[in-house]
Amino acid sequence: MLITPDQIIWVLGHSHWTDILDYQPFCLRQFLPNGVPDTTFGNNSHLLFNFLGGTEAPARICQQADGKVLVCGYTLTNTGEHQDELAIARIAPNGTLDTTFGGTGKIVFSFAANTFLYPNRLAQLPDRHGYGGFLSDIVVKPNNKILCIGGFNNGVNYLGFIMQLLPNGMIDSSFAINGMRAINI
Repeated sequence: MLITPDQIIWVLGHSHWTDILDYQPFCLRQFLPNGVPDTTFGNNSHLLFNFLGGTEAPARICQQADGKVLVCGYTLTNTGEHQDELAIARIAPNGTLDTTFGGTGKIVFSFAANTFLYPNRLAQLPDRHGYGGFLSDIVVKPNNKILCIGGFNNGVNYLGFIMQLLPNGMIDSSFAINGMRAINI
């Protein structure tokens, strides 16, 4: 949950569809300060969206200075493998995906493939990780760069990591080692 300086209430979760058990998209709801749903936001106060079309797990929400909201978590690949991938989206104040972020408003990063899976860009990064990962928190720095933390499986155990993105959703290669640093906790 996020409460903005103007007392708007944002609630992040995921939706559960009874007829499609594997489809659990992110769900973002907006309420006015008095607790009434804000019907001017998204589709009658809510926005449902998915990354890869399967089970998804939202984790955190934060607001940028311009009023846009970032949400993060993970999504499972829809290839039949149980592979967690990092998922981040940016939403405009009116409840639409912000297409200036990753070209579609959403990005998915795969540790296994070491690439962006979504949108359809394969921005290959130097090999450094194996297997799946997740995001557990996201913040926007004063310079508008986006700092993310989470964990990933290196094939032996889980490690923490910190990653920095540019305001457009691309990895900031000037941060740490090519935009990311593993943390042995």
